[in-house]
Amino acid sequence: MKHDCALVFGCNRMGREVATQLAARGVQITLCDDIEGTVDHDSRHWRYRRVDITSDEELRDAGIGREVTHLFALFDNEAHNVFLVLSARAMAPDLQIIGLSLSADSENKLLTAGANSVIDPYAISGRKIFRVIRRPDASQLLDHVIFGDANLNLAELHVPPDTPLEGRKLADLDIEERFNVMLLGIVDRGRGGEFFFATSGVDHRVDRNDVLVVIGASEAIEVLRDYLAGGG
Repeated sequence: MKHDCALVFGCNRMGREVATQLAARGVQITLCDDIEGTVDHDSRHWRYRRVDITSDEELRDAGIGREVTHLFALFDNEAHNVFLVLSARAMAPDLQIIGLSLSADSENKLLTAGANSVIDPYAISGRKIFRVIRRPDASQLLDHVIFGDANLNLAELHVPPDTPLEGRKLADLDIEERFNVMLLGIVDRGRGGEFFFATSGVDHRVDRNDVLVVIGASEAIEVLRDYLAGGG
């Protein structure tokens, strides 16, 4: 992608991080949003452009259908991402379009609208679980890049002996409803430390020394940690 030109829509933490990473690889970047210029959006990595995504003329002026090779739809609003993908695909059949998934059915909507691929923050987290567990500093980086300003963290909670969850199946746990966290999966020590997604369809029993991988607010994670330790 040495000579590529990309539009990154979404002047948020993820949009800025993606723009920075692409610029470091030599991609010409324009960070786009419909935000007024009251905030300094410019940086040495990219130029900022205000674009009304409901205007085909403004999208063309930004380069869609001409020099732009890649488009990232990274708004914090699902409808905006889907609309942008739909409009861009109609204007540029060969454009590489990457959308941000914000809900369970968001991926299908984006792909149907014409996205070539979809960024799923939770799936990205899951694929990096082993690296995160082995490198604690990577966990902080992951929080920064994927979750941005939201009060969300990725945590690995070790299951101690005699925990209230020991011996129970993943499908029977009410962790998400009771503690307001998302259970991403489990590192099953009984299977050689292999990581399994909670939605993998394989029901695992929680044993001591397993590791529950969850996403949630810091306060909620601490409540769950205390519960596992027998304090809840």
